Amino acid sequence: MQILKEKVQKLLLRIGSIKYRRDRHFYWAVLAFMAVLLIIFFGLYMKMRADVQVRDNVLESYYDDSSSAQPKELVKVYVCGEVVRPGVYALDPESRVSDALALAGGPGPEAVLESLNLARRVVDEEKILVPGKKHIEQTDQSGLVNINTASQQVLETLPGVGPATAQNIIQHRDSEGPFTSIQDIQKVWGIGEKKFSEIKDLISV
Repeated sequence: MQILKEKVQKLLLRIGSIKYRRDRHFYWAVLAFMAVLLIIFFGLYMKMRADVQVRDNVLESYYDDSSSAQPKELVKVYVCGEVVRPGVYALDPESRVSDALALAGGPGPEAVLESLNLARRVVDEEKILVPGKKHIEQTDQSGLVNINTASQQVLETLPGVGPATAQNIIQHRDSEGPFTSIQDIQKVWGIGEKKFSEIKDLISV
């Protein structure tokens, strides 16, 4: 009886040992599985965080660019003379004389475009007078405007020269005598170095 009791005790101890080892392996497997899940979730979290950061940077850049982009202020010019539709037109600051001419319906049948610099950029408040054949009669053989003989209307064909400046040119040559050089036109009230640089290649004496 005593022997049987001892055998039973040994059997129970062996069964307990097996169960303990099984439970220990099970616990380790669970811990390993949880560690793998933790690593996966951490990786997904970091990727999501990086994506959100990239999105925020893109949106911030977009709104910064949108807020800093200011619309260009248009310039207004008066197109007259030998054109289909004389009038005041608004253009982009980078526009050329040819663009202003197109808005005015193009040149008229008597227009002489050779005296105009169609590639020149327009200036705000300027008057672009497209000359006709009668106007050209008061220019020299090279097509330059003779500032000693040109009428007011022809003088106004020069860039930046409006009615008041054209009258000043005529009054100056009437009172002081003919211009002896194109540089003398800078003595006229309203014509400085900047305006002279714009017209010096278009005038003669």
